[in-house]
Amino acid sequence: MLFIINFFLMVVSDLHEQSFDTCLLVVPLATGLMHFFQAPNTEGLGQAAIFLAVLVWLAFTGKMGSGDVWHFLLLSLNFSCPVAVKSFLLASLLAIAHALWHKRPGKEPFAFLPYLFWGLNLQFFL
Repeated sequence: MLFIINFFLMVVSDLHEQSFDTCLLVVPLATGLMHFFQAPNTEGLGQAAIFLAVLVWLAFTGKMGSGDVWHFLLLSLNFSCPVAVKSFLLASLLAIAHALWHKRPGKEPFAFLPYLFWGLNLQFFL
């Protein structure tokens, strides 16, 4: 529950300011580490590691913010690696569809966390 509340605060902050306070990462990180050490889940760990490497590369090249990489890690810790990967893939599809629908230029920055929020919710319904 704490993760969802903090995640929602980060989504709202990212939507309005395209950034969020780093202190909002503390609670989800603590709950995720506690969850991981109580019941370690290694399912999909290799897939998540490859996906994480791609996200880090995108962050270093400036195509994605480092906050999105942190959110992938937090989703992997709090839920599972397959849930995190599916959420990011659905969020990417939603962001691309929205950009095409509104004819946004490819270089224009936009907030990704709202799409990740909807991707996370959608993957639970699919």
